Amino acid sequence: MHKKLGLGLLSLILLVGCAGQETTPVQAPLYVFEENQHYTQLAQPLPEGVAPVLEYFYYGCTTCYQLTDAITQWSQSEAVALGRVPVHSQTDLVDAARIFHTLAVIGEQAKYSIGYQMFQAQNTSLQGADRINAFLQQYAVDPQAFWEAWGSEAVERRLIGSYMLTQLAAIQSTPAFVVQGRYKVELPVIESVDELFALLSYLNQKTLSDD
Repeated sequence: MHKKLGLGLLSLILLVGCAGQETTPVQAPLYVFEENQHYTQLAQPLPEGVAPVLEYFYYGCTTCYQLTDAITQWSQSEAVALGRVPVHSQTDLVDAARIFHTLAVIGEQAKYSIGYQMFQAQNTSLQGADRINAFLQQYAVDPQAFWEAWGSEAVERRLIGSYMLTQLAAIQSTPAFVVQGRYKVELPVIESVDELFALLSYLNQKTLSDD
């Protein structure tokens, strides 16, 4: 369910002037974004109250893992709140989403990236609950609290919410993003991390100016 990022684009410089006058170099926009080419508009906006930018991810997605630090830094530098939604259906990828929600319920959401280690680390042969426990202990998360919350109503409610958000945005691959509840960005049309962040910023500002 994941797509890899490609190479970055080169910036373009235009020189604008008239004969007999000194020309002034003008920096052209690095990117020009078009609806239905670089992003799409959801048929129906997501419910009010979602974060300005939602990242849809899966713990088994290599690109999602690679973006973890960069997307966090972008969110902080742009002062744009970022929400994360684990992608799953009612039967597929549920345990991965449950790990994310369980960490949140026990107050360890800041350590959500542990899940990437659980799914992608190659330095252990442990599987199942033993594998999860090993990484919980490695990152100082209380295993007892984790397993007590694992099947709780609080986690089940969060699973219902992430499933609904996945369905409403019609997410087919990860990572994907929804900006201001209405604009969807999917990675196959994006060629670099810089372009992705420029597009997210553009859509966030577009929504604010449209409103």
